[in-house]
Amino acid sequence: MSAAAWRLAQQAVQASGWVDANAQASPSAPWRDEAHWRVLDCGADWVWRLLWTWQLWRQDPRGPMALRYDVVCAEALGACPVGEADVPAEVWPQAQALGGLWPCVQQGECLPLNGGALRLQVHTHCTAAALAQRRASAHTVFA
Repeated sequence: MSAAAWRLAQQAVQASGWVDANAQASPSAPWRDEAHWRVLDCGADWVWRLLWTWQLWRQDPRGPMALRYDVVCAEALGACPVGEADVPAEVWPQAQALGGLWPCVQQGECLPLNGGALRLQVHTHCTAAALAQRRASAHTVFA
């Protein structure tokens, strides 16, 4: 993952309104004081948006207690795209946790992360109807 791709992932999350210009949790973030928040990510480089979202969520004391991150991929996942040299220091702990669970991610298991408060699931070969249902229940969609 290049530094440019990481910046694009950050920009996508910043466009969600969760962060301010200093990349800190925004006081007006839409997830503030919500009990749970659901993200649907249908785009390439979803791993980087997940790591950035996870980091912001962990830093925000008024963020949702539970975060659900659903990913829809057109095809099966290959090797974990997170390499030690690629990962910014601020998300390295999350990247290590994700990398260690990558075989489970590839199998589509619903993974409890961050003590179970964050749930990640990757859906491959998703039907149009299933995608529409997930999109309708998501608070934030990355395409």
